[in-house]
Amino acid sequence: MGLRRMPWDEWIELDNQYLYFHNEKARRIAELDRVVARTEPQAFEAAYELLEEFSDYLSQRYPSLFKRTAVGVDNLLTGEHFNIVERPLKQDPMQMASRLIQDDFALLLEKPDGQYYLSAGAIVMPGLWNLDERMGMPLSQIHVDHGKVPGFKEKLEKGVMSLFRRIQPDSPVQRNTWYVQGLDAVDEREFAKGAGEMNMPVENFHYRTERQTVRRLPRSGAVAFLFRTYIVPVTELAEEPYVPGRLASAIRSWDDGTAYYKGRHTFDDVLLGYLDGKHDEQVANGLDPTKEDERDPWFTSRDVPIHVSDYTHDSVLPILNETNATALLSFLNLNDERYITIHRAFLSACLASKNCKRLMPSEYCGDIETFPDRPRFYGTTREPFRQILKAEARDVQWTLIENGWFMDYFLPKEKSYMRPVPDEFPINLDEWTARVRGTGDEPQSWTLAREVGKAIVELCATEKEWEPITYVCGQWGTYNETIKIMEKFYDRPIPQTHTPAPEIRDYVHANLQNDQVYAVQAVMCDE
Repeated sequence: MGLRRMPWDEWIELDNQYLYFHNEKARRIAELDRVVARTEPQAFEAAYELLEEFSDYLSQRYPSLFKRTAVGVDNLLTGEHFNIVERPLKQDPMQMASRLIQDDFALLLEKPDGQYYLSAGAIVMPGLWNLDERMGMPLSQIHVDHGKVPGFKEKLEKGVMSLFRRIQPDSPVQRNTWYVQGLDAVDEREFAKGAGEMNMPVENFHYRTERQTVRRLPRSGAVAFLFRTYIVPVTELAEEPYVPGRLASAIRSWDDGTAYYKGRHTFDDVLLGYLDGKHDEQVANGLDPTKEDERDPWFTSRDVPIHVSDYTHDSVLPILNETNATALLSFLNLNDERYITIHRAFLSACLASKNCKRLMPSEYCGDIETFPDRPRFYGTTREPFRQILKAEARDVQWTLIENGWFMDYFLPKEKSYMRPVPDEFPINLDEWTARVRGTGDEPQSWTLAREVGKAIVELCATEKEWEPITYVCGQWGTYNETIKIMEKFYDRPIPQTHTPAPEIRDYVHANLQNDQVYAVQAVMCDE
């Protein structure tokens, strides 16, 4: 089943899509009511307990977003006040609980026959099943008769039932599942529109994964099953080294029952052909499939040990202890909720380790003291984790490396280890053009990656206590000056366009679909 222990601070994850989920859930609950979220009579005590657990957890885990009160919990972001002690509640406890978090969830209660029955839940933004159809069913029937999970009766049922019977309140577990779907839809009502279509264009296919957690509630003994869906376009995923080949291999490895259950017959021709083509393209560009397990031949050729990790606490901690590491350095460039989740795992592993009491998160930005939320995605990823460091790091030293732009982006891609970012960096050497934001006379700082690396080595070697922020700067200049130098060096013109600051602001306001991201960011930063 792929189960692993769940650290307590990973039970409920919130990210920069929180307000979208919150508003969409409120809309669907108002529209569909008990069809998507309800509590059966025998489950009310367990439902009240889950609502209390959410209120306690959220106010402790996200104090900048939630505040525990004498009668319940306040959502500081939306301004909502939830009274969870009055009876009857103004709303079904599952509907009220659903409005607090992004996950969907189900409560299962054991009956005298030893089976666990779905007795309450909120499946508002579901995976591939809905609450109304399965309410009151035992766990086995949900998987076999209704879900038609291949091999459940023969291979999985005994293990699942054993898990539900033995799991304790202080030992929750988590797992991830995945499959491929057509359309970019979280809701099964939208997903169903494309589920049966045969061999849609490859742009329609998405890699869909669910993070699932299982925990027993201490008072009622009910089992709470939470799950959250994440979706990534396959075309985006296939740009990563080795991924097209691995994904195609995994899809082909399904047995007939699993393949039919996951709908392989609907995408066999188009998707597998595309993945094979991307794999062949990577090989033609120098990727060596025999070196996949090495992850990076540059390291192995220099006898640098490689330890494989899934970036969870339980995966990282043994590596730190086995290698007697003294510092953990992160270079993960993630611009979504995974950044916070993974770096929290790094921090907790350092705290629990024997000797690794230094942490360098992945930052590599600019003047964060003046502009803590720029670029925008830093406001919803880096800035929240900075606040976590200040509150929770305790005996772990940490520093944030800020170096401005990497000077390596001025080099043609064949001369640089850096992957080009033409949509971000103003100078595009693939097209020999420059799109400068502002006048081009604004001062900028640039630093070579190797100089940043040298600074990191010096920091790791020093016995002095680290400062919270370490600025590394190689050179100051302006884009107008630098473009002239490059034109002279390369002996060719680099046509320029300039985007004035007011035009940038207008564009951002016109194209930012969810201004509420700023609201999330503002509340987090105010703390």
